[in-house]
Amino acid sequence: MYVWSTNTYTVNGQVTGGGNLRKEDGGVLLLTNTTNNYTGLTRIAQGTIRLGAAGVIPDASGVEIAAGNLDLNANNESVASLFGTGGAVNGGGTLTVLTSGSADYSGSIQNGTTLRMSGTGTQTLSGTGDNANGWARVDSGTLVLAKASSLTVHAVGRTNDVGLTIAGGTARLAGTGNDQIYTEVHVNQAGGVFDFNGTNEGFRALTGTGGTVRNDLAATSSTMTLGETSLVTDSYTYSGVIANGAGTMSLTKVGAGTQILNGANTYTGTTTISGGTLALGSSGSIASSSIIVGASTTLDVSAVGTWTLASGQTLEGNGTVVGNVMIDGDLRPGTSPGTISITGDLGLGAGSETFIELGGLTAGSFDQLLVSGQLNANGLIRVSFVNAFTAAANDSFQIATFGSFAGSGYTFDFSGAALDPGLVWDTSTFSTNGTISVAIPEPSVPLLAGVATLLLAFRRRRQG
Repeated sequence: MYVWSTNTYTVNGQVTGGGNLRKEDGGVLLLTNTTNNYTGLTRIAQGTIRLGAAGVIPDASGVEIAAGNLDLNANNESVASLFGTGGAVNGGGTLTVLTSGSADYSGSIQNGTTLRMSGTGTQTLSGTGDNANGWARVDSGTLVLAKASSLTVHAVGRTNDVGLTIAGGTARLAGTGNDQIYTEVHVNQAGGVFDFNGTNEGFRALTGTGGTVRNDLAATSSTMTLGETSLVTDSYTYSGVIANGAGTMSLTKVGAGTQILNGANTYTGTTTISGGTLALGSSGSIASSSIIVGASTTLDVSAVGTWTLASGQTLEGNGTVVGNVMIDGDLRPGTSPGTISITGDLGLGAGSETFIELGGLTAGSFDQLLVSGQLNANGLIRVSFVNAFTAAANDSFQIATFGSFAGSGYTFDFSGAALDPGLVWDTSTFSTNGTISVAIPEPSVPLLAGVATLLLAFRRRRQG
C-alpha cells in the first residue's frame, strides 16, 4: 500500500496482507489499529509514519527508512528489523528490533527514543547522522555502534544519565572516530558483553551488576576511559568484570568523580588514573594490570582490607593510595622522579622491587615514598641516578617517611648510582628516618695500625 499525502492521513482500519506499507510525500500517516497484521515491509521514503498506539506495526514487518521519520509518539513498538540510509526514529518511546539476520540503519535515533535489540542477529547503527539524545539497549543478539563518529556525531547520546544498557547479548563498538558514545553518557551493564572491538572509547560512567567488558578483536589493544565530565560529587559502581578478550584492555580514569570497580577484573593493559578517584569495592580487584596514579589523583583500596599488588604488576605515580597496601610486584614512586603517598600501612614483600630515582638534592628532584602508617620493608630497593645527576660527599636523601618501621629483609642495590672513588653509600639511618646518604669511609683499624708502624719505624731510624 502506497500512501501519498502532504497532510495528516489517519488509518483506523486494519492493514493486512502480504504487501508493503510505503509512505511517500511530506505529510503524516497516523496508524491507530493494533490488529494490523501485514507481513511486508514498512517503508518511509518521505514524510512521517506516526504511531497512534503501541503495537500498530506488526512484529513481522521490517522498517526501512530512506528519508522522513518514524515517530513513535511516546509509544513502544516491536519490528522485525530496522534498516535504511537516512531519516530518523524519534518521538520518544522504545523501538524494539527482533533482527534475526543482519540489518544496518544509517539514519538517526533522536529525542529520547530508545532502540532495543532483542533479536538473535546483528543490528548495526551506522552513518553520519547524530543520534542526539538517542538511547540504546541490548537484551540479546548483537548491537553494533558504527557511526562515522566525531565531537558532534555519536551512536548513543544522553546528558548525564544512562544512554546504553546492556542486559544480555553483545554491544560492540565499531565505525570510526572513537566517539560512538557521547561523553556524558552512563553505560549500565547487568549482563552480556561490551566489546570494544579494537577501538578506544570514553564516557562518563560505567555502572551495573554484571557482564563483561572486553576487547574481542585479536592482536589489538583497546582503552576504556571513564569519568569524562564527571564532578567531584559523582560516584559510580560497576560490579561486572573488565577482561582482555582476544585482544587486550586498558583502563583510564579521568574527571573529578569516583569510579568504583567491585568485580574481579583480569585485564592486563595499563590502568591510568589521570583525574579523580578510582576505587575498589569490597569485592573488587585489579589482578593483572600495572597502575599509574597521576598527580593529585587517588587510588582508593580501603574497602578491600589490605590490597596486594601481585608479582608482575607495577604501582607508580605521584598520587595517593588510600588504604593498606602489600607490594609483591614493583613499586616506582613518582614519574622520574616524584612522590607517592600511602595513607595506611605499606608492606614490601620479599620478592618485591622498589625503584628510587635520584635527580637532585631538593624535594621533588628525587623519589619519595610517604607512608602514614607502618613501613614493613623487605625485598630489593634499587637506587639510580637520573637527569645526569651524581651525588657527592655528605649528600643525603630522605627517600621515605613513615609512622613506624618494621622489617629487616631489605637490600639496597646501588649499581645504578655509582659514586666517585673514595665515597660509599650509608643506609644506617634508613630504618629510623628513611634517609640514605653519601659518606667518606673512616680509615680501617688495619690501615691505622699500618700507618702507626710506619711512623714508629721512621722515628727510630731518625734516632739511630
